Amino acid sequence: MVSASYSDAVFVERSSSNDHAVKIYPDPARTGFTIEFTLQEESAINISLVDLSGRLVGRSINNIYLKPGHGTVKMPVSDIASGVYIMRLNIRNTVCSRLVTIQ
Repeated sequence: MVSASYSDAVFVERSSSNDHAVKIYPDPARTGFTIEFTLQEESAINISLVDLSGRLVGRSINNIYLKPGHGTVKMPVSDIASGVYIMRLNIRNTVCSRLVTIQ
């Protein structure tokens, strides 16, 4: 018999100051989706799409350098199976994650 107990509460706190105002559309997506975000300073960004098991799916977008302000990146997904995925946007030392559905 396996037994487990938890003595400490675990929680996730969402901080709007590091959220970079990330939006994804359309959702659900068929051939691709657009990621919009705001940068406070010039930054290298990395974008990846993972399945719910954490496995990388499709192509990642790495080390795109953008100036401060509004940023937009289009992510093609026509070669990815239908399902729910996690889009991870890494800006400096902050990772913003959003669920996206692909049809």
